[in-house]
Amino acid sequence: MTITEITTSTSATPAAVSDHTISIATAATELAVKETTIRRYVRAGRLAPLAGGISANSVSAYAAARTANITRTRFKPAHTYRPASPIEAACAAYNEGVEARRAADRTLRPAQKTLKAVGAGVYGPWAVELVPSGRETVDLDAVTRILTGLGMDVPMKPVADTLRVSWTG
Repeated sequence: MTITEITTSTSATPAAVSDHTISIATAATELAVKETTIRRYVRAGRLAPLAGGISANSVSAYAAARTANITRTRFKPAHTYRPASPIEAACAAYNEGVEARRAADRTLRPAQKTLKAVGAGVYGPWAVELVPSGRETVDLDAVTRILTGLGMDVPMKPVADTLRVSWTG
């Protein structure tokens, strides 16, 4: 026996884990994505094709890598703020509500602009209509014109204070 025969016959190759083929639908279900996404992953080399299907080992390896990546990159705050008093809790709740309202406004503004531009009508399953508001306000221009025409000053009053909550800590 030669040295190459000895090293070849005694080489420690790890036992290959048996791989099997799974369908694209099964892979999509396992990864919680669409079948078209699985096909795109195969073309990109993220998943391995195997005998007309997808390699089960490549799906499990991709799922593990994705989970590790999500865990690694997810935001972890340095500490969690815990309000010391009901007033601090109210400030925190108010601030969260203001942030949520701003986010909603940023979403609503462009949508309202588009919908007002296209006008009333039926668009797919959506019906768009402009309904008159039930609210009425004083016509300040008319009041000013009438009072100045009578030689009177327009009475003014201060507006309500604005509540502003800011983080100082």
